[in-house]
Amino acid sequence: NQDCSVSLNIDKIDGWRDVPLKSMYSKKFGVPVYLYHDPDCLLIHTLTKMRNFTEVKHCIELRLSAEGIGIAAMLNGAIYRGNGGIEIEHVVVAPNGLKCKCGKQGCLYAYCTLEGMQKQYKGVTESEFLSLVQRDTPDETILRLFKNYAYYLAVTIQNLFLLFNPEYVFMNGIMTEYKSLFEK
Repeated sequence: NQDCSVSLNIDKIDGWRDVPLKSMYSKKFGVPVYLYHDPDCLLIHTLTKMRNFTEVKHCIELRLSAEGIGIAAMLNGAIYRGNGGIEIEHVVVAPNGLKCKCGKQGCLYAYCTLEGMQKQYKGVTESEFLSLVQRDTPDETILRLFKNYAYYLAVTIQNLFLLFNPEYVFMNGIMTEYKSLFEK
């Protein structure tokens, strides 16, 4: 059972690199501490809500938040952590596509987060963009951005099925609240 001991990086917090959270919290509280990637915890939570969760051996969890996309994978009944965790939001889904904050072009992040879509909308702040998304009748540009979101998410899920052949792919997170916009 691999256990993480260091928080490697949080890009929204300047200077957050290789922070030894496990030892800091263990020392402060005097108890054992375990750190896990949030999608791993979400996957465990999702599975425990299923009646037959102990029978599931291969599945994927996608956390679709406004700020990013997280992934957890269960292979042969165990959470796969790779070398400390797995990431998906910077997988290229559109070669030579939109520039991503990571410096690459065409990342899933650039198409499937509110931040990425807001940058495509141009000329509005994140809060203004969110207001436009939440209107009863979103404009054509918003609908096109969500259609693109659905397309690139579908490409990603199709690739996950080809790579892992999971029994289930679960999707959770704030972006699932905009399900109606994906369907238009």
